[in-house]
This record gives sequence, structure tokens and C-alpha cells, in this order.
Amino acid sequence: MSCIASSLRFTKRYRCPVCGGADGDPRGKGVRCFGFLSSDGGYAHCSRIAVGAQENGGTWAHRLTGDCNCGSQHGAAPLPPPSPRRQVHRDVPRIWSGLALSDRAGEQYLECRHLWDYGLPHTQFFRFNTGTSNDDWMNARAEEGYRCAFAARRTDGKIQTIVLRHAGEGTSRFGKAPTMPGCSTAGAAICRPEIRLLPEGDPEFEHDEIEIVEGPTDFLASTLLRDELHRDYGARPSWALGCLGAGQAVDVVKAFASIIRGRLVRVTLDSDKTGGKNALLAAEAARRAGAWRVELSVLPEGLKDIAELWRSMA
Repeated sequence: MSCIASSLRFTKRYRCPVCGGADGDPRGKGVRCFGFLSSDGGYAHCSRIAVGAQENGGTWAHRLTGDCNCGSQHGAAPLPPPSPRRQVHRDVPRIWSGLALSDRAGEQYLECRHLWDYGLPHTQFFRFNTGTSNDDWMNARAEEGYRCAFAARRTDGKIQTIVLRHAGEGTSRFGKAPTMPGCSTAGAAICRPEIRLLPEGDPEFEHDEIEIVEGPTDFLASTLLRDELHRDYGARPSWALGCLGAGQAVDVVKAFASIIRGRLVRVTLDSDKTGGKNALLAAEAARRAGAWRVELSVLPEGLKDIAELWRSMA
């Protein structure tokens, strides 16, 4: 069995710089070259043009820098395509289950925004990323200050990816709320896992409402606000769907169509240009999904999102 990496073999796209042949050329026609590039890129091992002693594999080594012993200058060979990166499979539910229930830095971040509640770590949508998980990427982000973690789920309640939130001012190259690499975000939303019960026809949830919001802190603000309105003022229960960016709102509505159907849906995205545009699109998608009624929230002037609204009410 050959021990030469396939990425170093001469192909029709990356031909031998000595004879111009490739491993895939027709056999028996005097044009095929089954040679390869040396791992350091300094030699082309050609199977057609002889120079010096023939190698065990039936090739001859031609120097690619300066003068070759064959009397020609071949120049540097084009670099072969990089070997494909090994795909990292992440067991997201297992990683989630290993996250922490307490972290002072994360608590202080939420307290400053009036988003902290001592029951949060005991929910199934929030944890702390303290650098002690079984995932290297998560631990590296914890060192950079991404201490708050949110579970983004599918409609069946299963965790699809984890969203992080920075607990300080700096956000490094990953932005405010990065998601785990290699995990799809399509149609996923930060939500309570019990949301899967809504389409089952239980009378207890018949009149529950849905609120579409943007990002992890807006999800917390919506959840705290609507829970307070229900508990203290008798408003109908409301379930927040936290989109992973305004541009994901329509996909979330489509993915959660079975939950949205027949319910009042409130769309409360950020009050910027991007949020306004996607709010209209999400509202239309909700109507097409069969929502009983769709409301577009208008935030008070000067407030960017529902998290700022909640903070102003504290």
C-alpha cells in the first residue's frame, strides 16, 4: 500500500512540473505520470523523465529550485490542495450537561442588566461556561470572557447548538454571541425545552402566546417580562423564541410553524434597520404558518431592544 498522501499526488489539476503528466491521464499512451511532490515541496518525483538513480517506486527526483541534475529548471510546483480538515463531532447535549450552575463573573454581568434570577441555572436553557467543560473550544472561549451559555433547540426540544454571551465589554474576534463551530444554527432558537408540548393539544397551553426576539439577552428579558405579566397581572402565558440574529427570524418561524399555528405571535426584534426589515418578514412568515394573530412590537423611542425595555422598568 502506498504511503504517499493523496494530496501530494500529481492530478489533472496539479500536474507534474517536470513532464506535465498526472496520475489520472490515460495509461499506455506515454503521457501518464504517477509521481508526487515531496512533502517539503522541494522535489518533484516524476515517473516519466529519468535523472540519476531510479527510486524504489519507479520515479526520479527532480529538484524544483535552481538547476536540476537533468539540465533543466523546473521552477516551484504549485502547492497541492490542503488536506481536508478533520471534522469535529460535538456531542452538544453532553457538553451542555457538563456546564456549570454558578459563576460570579456571569452573574455580575446579568445583574448589571437586571437579567439575573437565582432560578436561571436550574432551567434547561441557561448555564455558565467556566472553562471546565469537556470541549476545548468552549473552554478557550471561557478564558476570553464568554461565561454565559444558552441552549438553542429544535422544535422537538433537543439541543442543536450552544450560544455564548460575553460577560464584559470586549468580545474578541468572535463577536457578542458566538455559536459552537460545526453545529448548524438553521431553524434553532433559544427556548424552554417544554415548548415541544404546545402542539400536542393540551388545553393547558391552548391560549399561550409566542414572542419572537433577537439573541440571548432579549430571550431572557422577554421570558422575565412575560412571566411577571402573567404572574402579577394575569396576562396570558408567553413563550420566547430567541433567534440567533435577526436574519434567522424567518427560518425560526418556519421551523416552529407547528407551535406558532393558531396562536398570537408577537415579533419583537431590535429597533434598527436590520431588525425592522426582518421583523416584517418574520411577521409575514408567521401569518403564512397559520398564526391566529401577529403583532409587530414598537419599542419606546430611544430603546434598542426588549432587554433595554426590561432594564428601564426595573
